[in-house]
Amino acid sequence: MPASDSTSAPIGRFVSVQGRNLLAPNGDRLLLQGINLGNWLLTEGYMFHFDRAVASWQINHVSKELLGPSRSRAFWQQWRDLYITQDDITYIKHIGMNCIRLPFDYRCLTPEDVPTRWLDEGFDLIDRMVTWAEAAGLYVLLDMHAAPGDQVGEGIGNSHGYPWVYEDPETQDRTAEVWRNVAQRYRDNPTIIGYDLLNAPIPPFDEYIALKPMLEPLYKKIISAIRTVDPHHVIFLSGGDWGSSFDMLSGAKIDDQLVYAFQFYFKEPSKDALRDFLAFRDRYDVPLFLVEAGENTNEWVQTLRQLVEEEQIGWAFWPYKKMDSPSSIVTFDKPEYWEEITHYQSLIGASFEEQRKGRPLQAQIHTAFDDLVNNIRFDHRRVNADYVRALGKQP
Repeated sequence: MPASDSTSAPIGRFVSVQGRNLLAPNGDRLLLQGINLGNWLLTEGYMFHFDRAVASWQINHVSKELLGPSRSRAFWQQWRDLYITQDDITYIKHIGMNCIRLPFDYRCLTPEDVPTRWLDEGFDLIDRMVTWAEAAGLYVLLDMHAAPGDQVGEGIGNSHGYPWVYEDPETQDRTAEVWRNVAQRYRDNPTIIGYDLLNAPIPPFDEYIALKPMLEPLYKKIISAIRTVDPHHVIFLSGGDWGSSFDMLSGAKIDDQLVYAFQFYFKEPSKDALRDFLAFRDRYDVPLFLVEAGENTNEWVQTLRQLVEEEQIGWAFWPYKKMDSPSSIVTFDKPEYWEEITHYQSLIGASFEEQRKGRPLQAQIHTAFDDLVNNIRFDHRRVNADYVRALGKQP
């Protein structure tokens, strides 16, 4: 895997932290360059062109209403089997990446309402992807994109409307327990870079100001649980305000293997815009990682990538794959009758009468979802070559 040799340390089995650098197992400095596998193990409404069914549970609800329970289950099984395959992982390596970030919903691993039960099928999906990554020569960063109780209070965390994980001790314990089980399973696997504990925590809303001091204590609780079973893997801590600020983090040495992760969206990419992140790195001598960025023009993506690379900061842009879009590595066609599906999802919260009148014909529904399953196949993808080049890679 690509790494520079300007910094070195003794050879080991795992990626590790030394000062402000990540080190590969051979001791060389490692600059991560990767992509997020968004919309696979946690779906997001905007990637379906939905504007009302934005949380994963809402998307599932729409599919159940339109397809019925058994056909909906079959659809989501096909989605999990086809949206990301070994061919996708091999292609990511082919274009020159060295890592993937895997967002997941904790509900893939344990049911929301049955805390004592663990789901083999969810762990098996992650196992399968990690095996593909190992074969391809890619590192994997495991990212809890939706935590118990939710860390965001928005659709991206599959929320029911409020980020309870900061205030509810039982929910905190469950979050720590999920991570402990993940770490137990992967503690001896060097393909795993480490664990990204919470995606985009605590949005910058006035209603959540009181939650801000609760973020770092929660991180400490989760880290403590992980370290009971896994002393090796690197832990990634995202800043608050949707991952855009480290103001909620003290920089305290709460673990020897920490990377501080930030997101960068909807701002002009410039050295000045990175100033606070760089100051935090220099003050505490810790590595930074651009854990998410994108959803912009190719020129914007290229400028930001070059800026962070000049600072020796690794990156993982968002996302790998998206419906009918130029702002992803690969895209696929919108299904036939999808406008009828998007209209129906816009009726969430409407009366039963309005939903009934706005419901597509059943034949249209079946065609749309069958077409979607067909379009997401790897051999039906279209490569956004200019986006790939903006990432400094060759399509």
